[in-house]
This record gives sequence, structure tokens and C-alpha cells, in this order.
Amino acid sequence: MKTGKLDPEFLKNNIFPYLGKKRSEVILRAQIGEDSAVLDFKDNLAVFSVDPITGAGENIGYLAVNVSLNDIVTNGATPISLMFSVLLPENIKEEEIISLIKEMHDAAVSLDVEIVGGHTEITPGLSMPIITAFAIGKVEKDKLLKSSSSQPDDAIIITKGAGIEGTAILASTFSEELQTAFGSEFVERAKSYINKVSVLKEASLVRDYVNAMHDATEGGVYGGIYELSLASGLGFVIYEDKIPILEETRKLVQYFNLNPYFLISSGTLIITTSKKEEVLKILRENGIEGALIGYMKKEKKMQIKKKDGVYPFKPQIRDELWRLLERG
Repeated sequence: MKTGKLDPEFLKNNIFPYLGKKRSEVILRAQIGEDSAVLDFKDNLAVFSVDPITGAGENIGYLAVNVSLNDIVTNGATPISLMFSVLLPENIKEEEIISLIKEMHDAAVSLDVEIVGGHTEITPGLSMPIITAFAIGKVEKDKLLKSSSSQPDDAIIITKGAGIEGTAILASTFSEELQTAFGSEFVERAKSYINKVSVLKEASLVRDYVNAMHDATEGGVYGGIYELSLASGLGFVIYEDKIPILEETRKLVQYFNLNPYFLISSGTLIITTSKKEEVLKILRENGIEGALIGYMKKEKKMQIKKKDGVYPFKPQIRDELWRLLERG
């Protein structure tokens, strides 16, 4: 396709019909000639977040919706709407664009949010689409949660396990190689981890019982806990053997020689709470795995307790996925 903006007629016929679920808070929504959206939240606070999706090939539209909404629900917010910047390679076909937009639409509908605008163009020099998502939500003023609100002696609880999103991306990116190594059934199970990347359900269930929440995106479980520590000015102790690693994740990180605790893990909700029994009970009753893996500490020491001793935590800024992709 030709570089530049998509034709208005193409937008009208193939983009605008797929903008998620209409929300009553939206009073100016996506249409030709409008460059902005307007929302009315009345007495609530507005919560915003922005995320680029760059490391994924398959499911990029699904991830763009879910990853961006994960950030605002960890603030205790109800998701309302999304905006997207969608940059597409020159060799993309019209049917591929339509499929991508429908994927985003279906994900938005499933989470009860509206896509209120954005920008879509064909961009020279790209080998795959790049999507930047801007999420908008609302929260009552006395219900706002912040990463800086973790308290000393808070229990650290995570949901599902480590490396959730990374497992899905690895299975999709290296599908043929992994089918030879593990078989097609294993690869399909690993790919299905994409369905675990939303934390909206668990965040909504426990938000009244926690001090802080964080989604384990780039940098994985350890990266997320490190960011909570920096935001709150607290230290932590983590019991590494308490961190769940699901079967498919375990096999993939062993195969590729990756550290699962630093592997991108959208879908893993990190919770700090003084009400650990209540939180674990709520998760359990709703069929969500929750694991108590450590505690926040007043002392600013960051420690990892392993079977053979206690070690100082060493931050790793780069995600394991990027290290693998650069290895070729």
C-alpha cells in the first residue's frame, strides 16, 4: 500500500465500524475530521496510560488493548476507552489491516471499552506493525491506587505465574522450531497463554483489599517488584521458590536459556497488601491462582531468598525476550 494516511473511505468502511463498545462517557468520538476525543467523567478522576507494542508479531492488536488497559486497572480504575497510533509497513495488504483492526475491536468489546480515535498510516522502513496504545479510565477519588502506596510488611502476591506474555510470544515467534522440539500440542498450549494477559478481572476483584498493584510487563516479575520498590522507597525479600512457573513456561525458558523471572509477563498481577488472607481467598474463589512470594520491607535492602541462601537483588533493565531476539 502507498505510504501516508489511510484513505478516508477506507477508514469509514473498514476502521470506524470496529471501535469497541460505545461508552456513555464519550461525548465526542472517532469520526472523519475530528482529531480529538472528549470524555465526561463528572466527579471521578481520569487515569491515563500509554504503551508501545513492538516485540510481538502475532496477536499485536489483542496485546495493544490488553497491555495498555492493564496499567490503568492497577490504579484501581475502570477502563473506559482507548486511542491508538497504528504504523503499518508498506507491504501490508488491505485484508491484513482489516483483520488487525477487528482483532483490536473484539478485544475492546470483551473488556467493555470504546476505541475513541487515533491515527493509522502506512510508514516506510517498517517490517511489521507498530502500535502505540493510549488507555483512559476513571476511578473514584478515594479509591485511587498508586505504586508508591506499598507499606512496610505488605505481603507480595502474584497471580498466574512468571513469564505469561513471554511464553505466548516465544511460542508464536519460534513456532516451527518448537513444534520440532516439543510437538504441536505443546506449542498450541503455549500460544494460548495470550488469553491470560489481561489482569482486569483480578485487579477489579481485589482492589478494595490492596495497597498497591503493578502489572509485570517488560522486565517480568522481578522488574515489576523492583519498580514497586523504587516507587514506594521500600525494600523487599522474595522467596524465589514460591514464584509459580507453569509447565510451558518452564520448558521454554530452559530450551532458550532464559531467566523466567525477568521475562515479559503481562497477565501477572503483582499485589502488595496488608490483607493477604482476604486477597488469596478472593482469588481462589474466582479460580485465579495466587501465590504469596515475599514481603515489602522498611529497610531498603532488596533481597532474593533461594534454597542455598539469601542474595542481594541485581536489577536487569533489559527483558529476556529482547536478549533472545538479538541473539538471532
